[in-house]
Amino acid sequence: MFASIRDFWLKDITPEKRVKFFCGALLVGLVVALAVCTVNLFLHREYYPYVTFLFDPRYRFNDFYETIKIALGEQSGNYFPFFVWALQGLKYLPEKVSLYAMLAGGTALYFALARCAFSFLKQKWTAPLIFTLCSFPLLLALDRANTELLLFAVCAAFLLCYKAKRFCLAALLLAVGINMKLYPAVFLVLFMADKRYKELAGTVLFTGALLALGWWGSGFQGFAGFEGFNIRHQLLPLGLEFSHSFFNLIRVPVFLLTQIQGAPESWEALMIFSRNTMPFYMFFALGIFSFICAYIIFINRSFVRAALLLALSEVFLPFVSHDYTLIQLALPVLLLLKDPREKTDNLTVFLLALLFMPMNLPSHCFFASYFDLVLNLGSFLRPLIGVVLIVHLMKDFSFSRLLQGIKKYYGPKGN
Repeated sequence: MFASIRDFWLKDITPEKRVKFFCGALLVGLVVALAVCTVNLFLHREYYPYVTFLFDPRYRFNDFYETIKIALGEQSGNYFPFFVWALQGLKYLPEKVSLYAMLAGGTALYFALARCAFSFLKQKWTAPLIFTLCSFPLLLALDRANTELLLFAVCAAFLLCYKAKRFCLAALLLAVGINMKLYPAVFLVLFMADKRYKELAGTVLFTGALLALGWWGSGFQGFAGFEGFNIRHQLLPLGLEFSHSFFNLIRVPVFLLTQIQGAPESWEALMIFSRNTMPFYMFFALGIFSFICAYIIFINRSFVRAALLLALSEVFLPFVSHDYTLIQLALPVLLLLKDPREKTDNLTVFLLALLFMPMNLPSHCFFASYFDLVLNLGSFLRPLIGVVLIVHLMKDFSFSRLLQGIKKYYGPKGN
């Protein structure tokens, strides 16, 4: 029996079955989440945090309005100077117009990508609609109205241009993405894997030029925004709330253990623990990323698998990683589901579907100082699933293959 179960999960499936399995799991996940919310509504008679798997409804779209304050210079943020400078155009438009344009554009892009990816299906609309309406990353990004929607558009355009071998345009788009937030820089590994050194250098030059342009456009004050970001994370326990960083695999058990033991200052203890262990975690994360890079460059240069592994890296490896960054997995997942050349088993599809399901329930709020510390199932389960998925995707790794790949990579072109 166990052998048959194992064979089922490790069985390679066709693109059509992948899409049906993935979308079916998403639909079930959303229905279960709504059912849990409904039950909790009757049990607790409270609206938040028991009956939503998104964010506190009192602060819906709040990220967008915070971004406008950053653009107006009224508040600090964690964006690079070029992006802050580019956001200046928001102050010339009504806030509602900008807000709804971003929400509509993000949803339309998400649906269009799914529509193109699933064009081989007989039913052209069902799967794209389920993928769009049941995807937790999109729903949360829309609920927060976070500019991650804009970064998602840039990163998706980069991956599509790279896949189409329009490398110069891809380099420019990646430079723009890096000038919005740093973590899209992980995709530089694609240029290294394909020995596209000119495009790699071009991306670095484009990034530097846009950084200088934004710094000049902001009156050489662009880096001041990081001051507010650093102060905020001195007060918060380094992103434990609404987060799914691999760092949480350590922090969540520590916090729950102090709660069980009845420690009165468990929240403050978590901050101290996070600050003390964060440097070690960063070295660990860098080691894991180096391992992933070596696999992509020297062992398996499949574009689809590389894009997925790099997207998983940018989502899970940072010590602070909010839930809306999961949207960056959307295009690599779509490429994986549709690619007939990529061997994909049931387990891979199911693990990816789990990452797209609502997991932020049940939620529990711990009130301390001036912030709400929110723990939920996703705080621990998502990074755990991420670890299992990365290990499973790299299951063909071996040191002998690594050595062979290094020799082939640095050997003569004829080899």
